[in-house]
Amino acid sequence: MEEASRRSIFVEFDNTVSRSSWCCSFVDGNGWFGDEYFDVSSWLSSLGRMATTFRGHDNVVAYSLRNEFRYDTGSREKTRGDLIEDWMKYVPMGVRALNDADPSALIFVGGLSYENDWTFLSDPGNLSPEWISVDEDLVDKIVFESHIYDWSGFGEVTADCGAFLDGVDRNIGWVNDNGRAHVITEIGNDLDSYRAGNDDKLNWYFDCVGKWIVEHKAGFAYWVLGGSYYSRDDFQQSPSYDWFGLLTIDWKEWHNADILAETRNKFVF
Repeated sequence: MEEASRRSIFVEFDNTVSRSSWCCSFVDGNGWFGDEYFDVSSWLSSLGRMATTFRGHDNVVAYSLRNEFRYDTGSREKTRGDLIEDWMKYVPMGVRALNDADPSALIFVGGLSYENDWTFLSDPGNLSPEWISVDEDLVDKIVFESHIYDWSGFGEVTADCGAFLDGVDRNIGWVNDNGRAHVITEIGNDLDSYRAGNDDKLNWYFDCVGKWIVEHKAGFAYWVLGGSYYSRDDFQQSPSYDWFGLLTIDWKEWHNADILAETRNKFVF
């Protein structure tokens, strides 16, 4: 952490999974409160421990409650109403745990369905007293985070962006419409598709996401910088390759300098 600080790198800790594995899927046991590997009391304790451990580092500026809350209502017993009720119960607990441990840090909060659904906040009947209270008390500390991929269910990505951006507005637009801090903490795509010549949809995707981010002045982060991992549970080789990575497998060069050069200006406010 000291080396990151020396290089002026700011850090947001992301609570991704409780059982180490590649993230994420509906069946990994890490996606929803009370799942096999998502014990709520252990989660709250871990948030507090992390924030307490690193609160003295001036480059640690934020913590995320959990990466990509998810639950497959099509094959499991909970309804959407149940999920909203759970979210309204447990998310305020997580926010309080982090703020108690490090009152100076920002707290990133994700919505439903892999970080791409904030529609439930538009209905006042969904809001619990606990959420209303923590949102009022810590309005300057809470940051809403969303993910925008071409498979996120927003709509088809086309050259005119119409259906796709309509879906983005419909699903996550509540945050911006209500003047809240919003960071798109994951965008990204298969950079090998561009190299193979299948570039139309890839370029459209970056065009569309760039338009939305610039129009709404949202923060954003690309998934992912590194081109490989020491190990990854669905690959046998080590290091394992990431075709979304901005860097090559050895981290020495840009994975795809052409797409980087063509797209970076699309995200300038």
